[in-house]
Amino acid sequence: MRSSAGKIAPGIDTRGDGGYIIWWPAAGLPVLEGTAPAPWPAWLLAQLQTPPATPRAEPLVTIPDDRTLGRLVRVVADAPEGQRNNLAFWAACRAGEMARSGLLGLETAVAVIASAAMRAGLSQREAERTARSGVFAGARVANV
Repeated sequence: MRSSAGKIAPGIDTRGDGGYIIWWPAAGLPVLEGTAPAPWPAWLLAQLQTPPATPRAEPLVTIPDDRTLGRLVRVVADAPEGQRNNLAFWAACRAGEMARSGLLGLETAVAVIASAAMRAGLSQREAERTARSGVFAGARVANV
């Protein structure tokens, strides 16, 4: 299961693989209840599970152009709070598909999407990490 932001409802985030939690004792605060967490409700688990991806015979290659790249930048830069990271990752995947054509460099794609994500309000670290992850996923190359 993956982490999500706003998938269940606006302002509701979940944490799964690659996510994080807050462990209050690490900040010196006490644990008020020492019982095990409640099991996931089946209805919630069903909403959060992603359907298996259908494998493509051929990887998608998108020829980059200023208009398409500009549209991606606008989507990310105008993303509302609660959707910024998800939209940045989505746009970075699309930019990675453009980079697969060989007409747009991977690092250029990362820089363009990260810049737009910072304009939307993500920190530089989060913007660059999300952009890099998405671009390399879209280009289907190992993230260096």
